[in-house]
Amino acid sequence: MEFKQIWDTFVSIPKDQLPLDKKGKLDYVSWAHALHLAISHFPELTFNCDKEATYADGSMMVFATVSIGEHTREMWLPVMDYKNNSIINPSSRQVSDNKMRCLVKCIALFGLGLNVYAGEDLLYLDEKEEPKQPAKKQPATKKVEEKVEEPKQEKAEEKQDDLALVAEGMKQTMKMHETVDSLRDFWTVNKANIDRMEKEEPLVYNNLLAAFLEYKKTLGD
Repeated sequence: MEFKQIWDTFVSIPKDQLPLDKKGKLDYVSWAHALHLAISHFPELTFNCDKEATYADGSMMVFATVSIGEHTREMWLPVMDYKNNSIINPSSRQVSDNKMRCLVKCIALFGLGLNVYAGEDLLYLDEKEEPKQPAKKQPATKKVEEKVEEPKQEKAEEKQDDLALVAEGMKQTMKMHETVDSLRDFWTVNKANIDRMEKEEPLVYNNLLAAFLEYKKTLGD
């Protein structure tokens, strides 16, 4: 089975059809719902959450591995509290809860619920326990210039092509941004187009989101 078959199956599920719960301002998929939905599509799915690491300061990292057929993905996650701060000397319950949270994120690497993490990984990217250095202020006109303009629509049937062009333009333009702050601002400036993609063309939206998250990894923290 090709990985693309798994990916296309999961990313084609619109966000409004996912079993979402609320955590503060963010939506999330519970581990039970995510696992149930994933196995209902691919019953051969297996997972392992045994791996963990403890650091000198008492904080911990947990890991999850998910396999569907011959395809395996691994995800890691610090053991955190409800404010996303690392927990020092966490309890067994806190470790267990974060392992399940890590499992959901690992399943998302196959495409399931990936759009749910758009806000968490891009808009709330820097909500960490250590204060970040203030970003240098950019001229207000710069953001306007960087905004990817949406092609004018003359016919309803051209809507999908227009959104695809916007997405491709954003994928190319994002590579001009060399910091996480700059990338996050670029995402925010284009939020109107992004919201329209998510509503009207979920496949275009999910592929764009995946490209942003992949590029974000190359920028570091």
